[in-house]
Amino acid sequence: MATKKTKITRDSIVSMYMNYTLDHNEKPKSVYHFTKLNGFSETEFYNFFGTLESIEKDIYTLFLKKP
Repeated sequence: MATKKTKITRDSIVSMYMNYTLDHNEKPKSVYHFTKLNGFSETEFYNFFGTLESIEKDIYTLFLKKP
């Protein structure tokens, strides 16, 4: 029986990034490593972000927008 692949979204990537940094106490070493550990392709990553650093900028922006 085939498993249904979860659709990757900007929010899901941010969530995976935050979980990775909390679990490993460091940033991912590369986009390849990060996507491989989380079970999605680099292409899906690059659809939303250009670099790992751009995720951090997005996270800070989200925190600043929260009331």
